[in-house]
Amino acid sequence: MMRLQSNTLACLFLSLLLFLGSARADAPAPLTPEDALKIAQNKNPSIAAAHANAESEGAIIWSASWLDRPRVGFMREQNLNNMQVQMGPMLFWSVSQEVKFPLKYVFSGALQASRARAARYEAQDQDLEIRAEVLTAYYRLYSERRIANLLEAQRETLREIARVAEARRATG
Repeated sequence: MMRLQSNTLACLFLSLLLFLGSARADAPAPLTPEDALKIAQNKNPSIAAAHANAESEGAIIWSASWLDRPRVGFMREQNLNNMQVQMGPMLFWSVSQEVKFPLKYVFSGALQASRARAARYEAQDQDLEIRAEVLTAYYRLYSERRIANLLEAQRETLREIARVAEARRATG
């Protein structure tokens, strides 16, 4: 819940800054919803983290369905007797591998593929969540600006009516 609130606040703040920044006189064009979405998706760390997690989960699918824990050994004789010293010490190399039942490897790979799919879905959910927050903030800000403009127009209309009323009263 705390992560959602911090993401919401960050997106609202980002959208507000970008929208207000686009209202300057030197800005060539106002911020569009598409631009706001691109900026939020490129700059949001939770989206980047979710996509990186999905990519890392997908990268280990193959290794989850392959043999694990190989062993390599080297042994050299110590405490040699006279005959062994004349013949030289015995060196022994060993390579071994624990092999499980083959279906365990199949199921392990399928489990990791399922985890990778779930991570991709979580990344998609994160994208859609941020998209909803940015669009909500954008259109909330848009409607508030529109209301402010309408109130300003209404104020100007009331001033004009007051001028006309004053002019008619002055003329009798």
